[in-house]
Amino acid sequence: MQSSFKALSPATWSDFEQVMGSNQGGNSGCWCTWWRLPRPKWEKLGRDGRKQYIQHIVNTGQSPGIVAFDGDAPYGWCALAPSQDYPVICRSSIAKPSLIKNDWFISCFFVKAGHRRSGAMSHLLCHAIEYAVEKGAWAIEACPRDAIASSGASDLFVGKTSVFLAQGFKEVCRRRFDRPLLRLELK
Repeated sequence: MQSSFKALSPATWSDFEQVMGSNQGGNSGCWCTWWRLPRPKWEKLGRDGRKQYIQHIVNTGQSPGIVAFDGDAPYGWCALAPSQDYPVICRSSIAKPSLIKNDWFISCFFVKAGHRRSGAMSHLLCHAIEYAVEKGAWAIEACPRDAIASSGASDLFVGKTSVFLAQGFKEVCRRRFDRPLLRLELK
């Protein structure tokens, strides 16, 4: 696989749609807005409204993540942004960041079927770290899940703990037995 990565932008929007499924919107029609919107608003918007919401963010010049490509074909997504862009995470009893100022948070992965179990998450994480460094992040946090035999792709949308540990993340705390808060210091 010849992987490359690009920030989500108006120029890569159609690639993002291909990864997420233009009608599906990733897992459960989320369009990577689960951590950005209070639940009542998330539910009220519905799948199409959530797609429009994230597209508006992209059209205003913000990039909420990176898209992975195998040659010219998009196959994966990693959502990352400054922690304050995720108000639901900032209030979460499980995933709340340890610090907010100049910290970034990796909230989600989505890899198309056919590219799963190929190291795609590890590749995405490596490039997400590079992207956060380019954007001036001081540290990155995430709250992945410990993988167990029964873990399916939808259980691991927050990432696998082992993948983060292999990239140098350290455990900050555990607020739930299978969800460590991990941190990588960049500066």
